[in-house]
Amino acid sequence: MLSHRAKLSAIKMNPSIPPTLSHVDLFESFPLNIEEITERLNVMRKQEDTTYSCSDYMKELSSSMSTETMINEQCRTKMLTWCFQVVDFGNFQRGTVVTAFSYLDLFLSSGSPRAMNAILSREEYQLACITTLYMAIKLLEPVEIDTATLATLSRNVYTAKDFAAMELDILNALNWRLNGPTSLEFLEIFFATIPSESRRRDSGWQMLKQICKKYAEQSLSNYYFVTQKPSIIAIAIISISLAHISPDHLCEAQRISLFTDIATTSQINLHTLEITLAKNCLLSICNDFIHVESEPVVAVRDLVRKSSYAVDISPTCVSVKGKVI
Repeated sequence: MLSHRAKLSAIKMNPSIPPTLSHVDLFESFPLNIEEITERLNVMRKQEDTTYSCSDYMKELSSSMSTETMINEQCRTKMLTWCFQVVDFGNFQRGTVVTAFSYLDLFLSSGSPRAMNAILSREEYQLACITTLYMAIKLLEPVEIDTATLATLSRNVYTAKDFAAMELDILNALNWRLNGPTSLEFLEIFFATIPSESRRRDSGWQMLKQICKKYAEQSLSNYYFVTQKPSIIAIAIISISLAHISPDHLCEAQRISLFTDIATTSQINLHTLEITLAKNCLLSICNDFIHVESEPVVAVRDLVRKSSYAVDISPTCVSVKGKVI
């Protein structure tokens, strides 16, 4: 039987799995043809409809056993802010947080006893959130944070054993399936429909891509998007992001061509109520993109090497055990 680490390594290195955030640059280096894009989108859309779909776990559990310690959207926002602090300190990809919250939402939707506890207990929720960030960093980043470092980051509210046990419970709840598509991955495959020569020649495409990534990060703060398909979120993000691009950078014909190619390769109706509601929800979010600025007293990369350093970057809501906001 494969060990815990061996299973994770196998998942990370399996070339048959659709590309994750660690593979996004491959689309630039090795452009896909329309047939390949269509095939990948077909697989990704099946995944988001089945294995990797999320439930409205807050509503489902609150209707039957609501408690004072049950999580709410404010808990999600606080933990999201903290996760972005950590990846910024470590010079990691912000997209890693997108993957981490995908794991978190899938876990909380799993119905496992540990997941139900994490919904009803804010301390358990925080532990799960930090653990999924750890898992995403382990799979997608070149530098790994160990569980002892996680304990330091949480100001010893949780122990290394706590994180190890939670990680195993999450993996079992997800049946070790960690390669579901996120909105960022749909964005990457949609952008792959643009001819590579055009992507290199027209700066507008790169501008659009960066704005889309920011909106993907921002969408995590709104619980509404938990139950929405990543493909729908990605299309809504592109539509909203294009409003920030001048016609001088991307003309009307280029915009129409992009949406035509997306509709053709994905077989998604771009005029559904789902997409309209997703666009409206994105517009309702504060226009200021999520950007956490904090003084990096000690970078996470340094913590990996010098875990004895004490760093006051624990989320407020886990800074004092038993006093969770």
